[in-house]
Amino acid sequence: MKKYILYSILFTCSIVSLWSCKKSFFDAVTQDGSINESAAFKTKNDFDAAVIGIYTSLQGGNAAGERWITVPGNVSQDMTDVTTETKPIATYLSTNNGDFLNYWTELYKIVASANLVLDKIQVVPDGILTADEKKSYSAQAKFLRGFAYFNIARAFGDVPMPLKNYSPDLNSITCTPEAEVWKQVVKDLAESAADLPEAGDYSTADKGRVTKGAAFAYLANAYMYLADWAKASDASNSLFGLNKPKYKMAVGVHTAFSILKKATPDYVAENIFEVQYRKEGKDNFQWGSTPNTAHLLAGLQGPRNIGNKWASWGGWGENLMNMKAINSFESGDKRRQELNLKYGDKYKGELMADTLFAADWAACKQLTGGFSTKYWLGNDGGILSPQNLPQMRFAEVLLNFAEIQFNNGNNSAGAYISLNLVRQRAGLAPKPASSNATVFMTDLMNERRHELLNEPNLWFHYTRTKTAAKFLLDNYNITMLNQWSHFPIPQRDRDINPNLCSNGY
Repeated sequence: MKKYILYSILFTCSIVSLWSCKKSFFDAVTQDGSINESAAFKTKNDFDAAVIGIYTSLQGGNAAGERWITVPGNVSQDMTDVTTETKPIATYLSTNNGDFLNYWTELYKIVASANLVLDKIQVVPDGILTADEKKSYSAQAKFLRGFAYFNIARAFGDVPMPLKNYSPDLNSITCTPEAEVWKQVVKDLAESAADLPEAGDYSTADKGRVTKGAAFAYLANAYMYLADWAKASDASNSLFGLNKPKYKMAVGVHTAFSILKKATPDYVAENIFEVQYRKEGKDNFQWGSTPNTAHLLAGLQGPRNIGNKWASWGGWGENLMNMKAINSFESGDKRRQELNLKYGDKYKGELMADTLFAADWAACKQLTGGFSTKYWLGNDGGILSPQNLPQMRFAEVLLNFAEIQFNNGNNSAGAYISLNLVRQRAGLAPKPASSNATVFMTDLMNERRHELLNEPNLWFHYTRTKTAAKFLLDNYNITMLNQWSHFPIPQRDRDINPNLCSNGY
């Protein structure tokens, strides 16, 4: 994909990024004359750049980058800020919180850009794209639109669902019921799964584009929201049947977060879908904008003042783990030992020349903080990290499949086989199988917490399974309000469009 990166950045900046000039955030086309629809989509390169432009929205911090690893963690209380204090959930979940506005807007950029590509493919003149190219670009755009609506629906519930290129009538669009959004997610993902190649079928230049495996993984998860366990099982089994690669868990718990092992079979087999980053030349991060080709998590999650020898920027310590989450791990869990540290723990990240010992923590004053090493790997010589950010790993698929098996014919034995594969890698003894739904869900959600801590999907498993209230009460003595099952639809857009629903806030 690198050969088109500059072209796609220019295209993206003119087609996607000028949202402040629009009458609606559903409009993906600039109105200032710098480029317009009649000037674009004239060549194959135009279409390729437009599709890659959709991917670039994932790289910014607001859609699938670093912010949307940390923000759901703040809501769950399992993450804390630089002071090692949690965000007060009642005030954090505010219609005026810019975190949710940015997430909402960036995901709808992806929707609008995908809609534009899909509309243009329908009317492209003969001779510009081959039938295979049309199929490929359509499949990628459908997956990315499905991925965006997957995240929008689980975060906000009933939401607007435009499925066409921008027109003024979208400025007053009403909300679509969440169940209907999930049906569209299923449609987009199923159609993309039929036409996308397996990861191993892409040429070297196109590595990093979405794959059949990613589509099946998210399709299975989408069916879980509809409680269609039979179809969720079918989608999972389709994923398990792929061979390029044959998806499986990596041997080590840290492999999926490696920079140095990105190209290894072990890494590729675990990371089904991830946001791609790279680092070429000097640091080039632009605050609040996309595209960015590297991210900030290495410094943000390194302990504050730990020193340049150990972390980018010497460690900012902005995004920490709650010590209650750190202390919840079972004794001997490799994920606690290797991925979630306490102050003073021994650690040698893959970018560290030496081992960090207890005495080396002296400059860090965050004594009651927990420190995730999923993204803090050491100092690579700058403020930015080229580490890819996993969005869906095979370990998570196994835990999803455990839930699917339990609900699809009450196959508790099969469910615990899947769950215990994840525990086995973590160095833990298997859980005994139970057909009791309460016992199983407790076992499953504990495993999800410890496997997926500081990743983008954990909180949404609590809300989908309706275990969020129990989690907050048991772990943080917080009584959950009903509206907290979704994030607030931003007040700014409710003010602009009175037809937008409020989703309880």
